[in-house]
Amino acid sequence: MHIKPKALKPSATLGVVSPGEWLDDERLQKGIESLKAMGFKVKASPELMKHHRFAGTDKDRADALNKMFADPTVDGIICARGGTGSVRLLPYLDLELIRHNPKVFCGYSDVTMLLHHLYKQTGLMTFHGPMLTTFQDNNIFSASHFKAVLAGDTPHLALEDSEAHTEGTAEGELIGGNLSLLISLLGTEDEFETDGKILFIEEIDEPPYAVDRMLWHLKRAGKLDGIKGLIVGEMLDIQENHPDNPYGHPLTEVLAELVATGVPVVTNAPCGHGAKLATFPLGADVRLEVARGGSSLTLLSPSVS
Repeated sequence: MHIKPKALKPSATLGVVSPGEWLDDERLQKGIESLKAMGFKVKASPELMKHHRFAGTDKDRADALNKMFADPTVDGIICARGGTGSVRLLPYLDLELIRHNPKVFCGYSDVTMLLHHLYKQTGLMTFHGPMLTTFQDNNIFSASHFKAVLAGDTPHLALEDSEAHTEGTAEGELIGGNLSLLISLLGTEDEFETDGKILFIEEIDEPPYAVDRMLWHLKRAGKLDGIKGLIVGEMLDIQENHPDNPYGHPLTEVLAELVATGVPVVTNAPCGHGAKLATFPLGADVRLEVARGGSSLTLLSPSVS
């Protein structure tokens, strides 16, 4: 059974952690000011200190996250940035503490590892969505969807600038995240289930052959066989149209080989490293509608209590 965290009310306090890489003070403060401008109070972890490329030692970063879940003055938790290093926290996380103090936990990219670990090991619904680095500019799209979802609304999200690859409508639980991180979950205690679900993936800065290999890895692991729908986020800096691309075909043609006929597929959706980042709750019941005239994703029930 899923555990829904409490909704974020106006003036809720957001705790800021950095489970992976260190974020420089200028960008950290800019992100904090953006959260305050959105109406939130902010409590930044004092452990956000540089340790090589990370924001503290592995145990320091894990302790910071544990403390935010334990802190009664903190209503929800947002990550400062991604990068790398989240997997190193897993041995030090207090899962019983987290299970008994459910709160909104939001991030993406490398944080995909933590989203799935907490979701699988505690039942807590986690949120693939903005981090402090998302709010460096006046990001109205990302901010408005973030606030709506975490307040308990069930927004009908137009998947702006997306492309309908295979038209159709599907309903199911939402699951997914960064493609390379999803691959790293296979064969572990946090391996995810996709049968009967709507899968979303996104990636950045990978060569076409690596994306092709990862998609085929998902296929061979059976993770594409029983899905109800597929949402492909913006694949930034993949350079699939580069003349040196040895495969000579775009991502959509790869997907056509791997996904069953009739499964709705939308590409270039706002759920990746692009300027627009929607908030996707892992485990939420959703309806995906893919059409040439415009695709959308609708939460069928609140993902917070």
